[in-house]
Amino acid sequence: MALTFDFFGDAQLNGVLAELPSVHAVDASNPQDHVVYFGSPDDTRKVLADSNPGVDDIVVSIVDAAVGSGQEAGNVRLALTQADLSTATPGASLALGAQVLGGAANAVEIWARIDPETTAVSQSTELKLQCNTLRERQV
Repeated sequence: MALTFDFFGDAQLNGVLAELPSVHAVDASNPQDHVVYFGSPDDTRKVLADSNPGVDDIVVSIVDAAVGSGQEAGNVRLALTQADLSTATPGASLALGAQVLGGAANAVEIWARIDPETTAVSQSTELKLQCNTLRERQV
């Protein structure tokens, strides 16, 4: 059975994201902040790390589908709040805790700051978010 949990572009969990929002900088010297949501529209479900359910953290990592072109995963900072982006380590993964409950009200905000690789105006769509192997259960 496919997981109902995924990354969404809106807090109501309507639009699944295939990649991090495109970077299109008018002034590429400034970082671009984006918020995405991790959750499931089904409030009868929860998700846990498959490795040790209920103990190990759900971990979000940045994946670069085209290393060497566009932005690099090492240029992305992840945090649970926009304020924490300034102290987040570029390229590091983000722990969400041992479980996430379903339903839009329980969706986890994930903030991503993409520090520009270049000062040229660009658009980049090869960066994706990925979790460790997960197990979904009824609440």
